[in-house]
Amino acid sequence: MTLTWRSRAALLVCCGTLFLGVLDGAALNLALPSVQRDLRLSTVELQWVATSNALVRASLTLLCGAVADRYGRRRMFRVGLLVFVAGSLLCGAAPHAPALT
Repeated sequence: MTLTWRSRAALLVCCGTLFLGVLDGAALNLALPSVQRDLRLSTVELQWVATSNALVRASLTLLCGAVADRYGRRRMFRVGLLVFVAGSLLCGAAPHAPALT
């Protein structure tokens, strides 16, 4: 079975988006020591940062799958990508721990 250019483009976009999600998780794990030092977080607060990130991503994945079935996969894909980028930028600019969680 050969893929059309459109199928290949869709596959490339989906793989790129999955890469962004994995990269986000890896970047957070690598940045945890800096986040702890810069924001003066305790170990418990740092665990909340990492756990809340994973929990929100997992729950939104389930929710957005159901919403995409109702309103359209392409539209929800775009909305999800915009929300992801905006959330990453906001977390990157967080001045203290409560803003992250």
